[in-house]
Amino acid sequence: MSKMRVFTGRLPKWFWLVVDLLLVFFLGIIDYITGDYSLIIYYMIPVVLGSWFTGLGFGVAVAVISGLVRFCADYATYTELSFANYLNIAQDSLFLLVIAVISANLRTRLEGNKRVLPDKKEK
Repeated sequence: MSKMRVFTGRLPKWFWLVVDLLLVFFLGIIDYITGDYSLIIYYMIPVVLGSWFTGLGFGVAVAVISGLVRFCADYATYTELSFANYLNIAQDSLFLLVIAVISANLRTRLEGNKRVLPDKKEK
């Protein structure tokens, strides 16, 4: 097992909570500054980190918070939001929710495989 994986696995859950919320906050600021550019790929980072290290519940919470931050950044950027803008924000939020579920499920399945197939001992 790599040393980095051991180190990140030992960090407390509150650490990931703070890191994820700070990432979402800074991404919201960057999203507001850049305006019309879509940063949904970057919002995936805190969602995946949150659901991987703390579980599905927190991953979904980070996805919802990210969707709200994206909505606020878009609302502050546009002078008038149309139905298409609302639909785009809803689609991005749903995408982040799906990513949270997939990454938490992947982590659970990988942990189950570790119990069945233990790592080889290093020399």
